[in-house]
Amino acid sequence: MEKICSEGKLITSVHTRKGRSFSADWYISAIHPCTLLKLFEDPSLLPKAFRNRMDSLPNTYSAFTLNIKLKAESFRYINHSCYYMGRYDRMWNFDKPGDEWPLGFLYMTPPDIDQGEYASKIIITAPMPWEFVKEWENSTLGHRPEAYVRWKEECAEKLLALMEKMFPGFRENCVEQINTASPLTIRDWYGVKEGSMCGFAKDCNNMAASQLPVVTKVRNLLLTGQNNNVHGFCGVPLTAINTSEVILGLNYVLDKINQSTHNEQI
Repeated sequence: MEKICSEGKLITSVHTRKGRSFSADWYISAIHPCTLLKLFEDPSLLPKAFRNRMDSLPNTYSAFTLNIKLKAESFRYINHSCYYMGRYDRMWNFDKPGDEWPLGFLYMTPPDIDQGEYASKIIITAPMPWEFVKEWENSTLGHRPEAYVRWKEECAEKLLALMEKMFPGFRENCVEQINTASPLTIRDWYGVKEGSMCGFAKDCNNMAASQLPVVTKVRNLLLTGQNNNVHGFCGVPLTAINTSEVILGLNYVLDKINQSTHNEQI
């Protein structure tokens, strides 16, 4: 998407980079609010106080991901997520780029169609703060400096070393090809501020600070997704229901769900 056009307090159309335009009665945004604000042709469409609050809210950690293509029949398929934790007490508490990393990571073997005994790929994802890549934040996809490329290689080596620790011979016997993604990659591919994995950070001591209603000051614009209310597998669907019911009516979706559940039980 390239821009959002409006008239008064209504959105009139959205335009893509390929020159296509779309119009509708309602518009629902699931992208990061700070990314959404940059798309408005008229920046004043939403109040300045709202825009300033969105910019000031802290974001959750991003991640560094190592995608590995495995050699044939070299690593057994695992039908669940696995975790490595070197420092459980500091797993989610990074201070600066020079800190020890990674303190832990998730690894999984995504299934193939007709999955057999062996996996064909493995994905390793380690939490990483935006500060680790901040010095290259003005670079774009395909135009990163050499220092950034070397840094990514170093990060990949650290993750491979820990996999080797758990699975001796992993690097030589299992790895055929690797591909990496950093917080910059996540930011540029998904349009997420600071490459945040879970949107705005929530503070249990001040929940109101990061609460974002689905209804906006723009009469035909609604918000949904992980930045509203609660993120995650439970929070996002619940927020989607709230957003839908602004259009369909209170409890409309919930009643349909309850009715469907009741019919299945019968």
